[in-house]
Amino acid sequence: MIADLGMGRAGFATSRALGCAARRNRQKRRLKEAFRLEVETRPGSAPYLDWVVMAKSEIRTTSFAELRTEVAQLAQEIQKQWEDGRECS
Repeated sequence: MIADLGMGRAGFATSRALGCAARRNRQKRRLKEAFRLEVETRPGSAPYLDWVVMAKSEIRTTSFAELRTEVAQLAQEIQKQWEDGRECS
């Protein structure tokens, strides 16, 4: 989705399947940091997109390095779609 604010935004969600609130919050913090490192600081990233990220249960066993790699790959796919003028999903 394209943001009308002149900058992009990101929202992160987790389900109760990830465990208690403390565990869900830890996974959200990991996801936010991976997103910050791989998307917000990446030159040429789609600056006007709104991101909604839903963590799956596999995040519990994913290392931070793997998480960063997956976020970077997803950002590249979305960037390419955005540049090609296709709808991002």
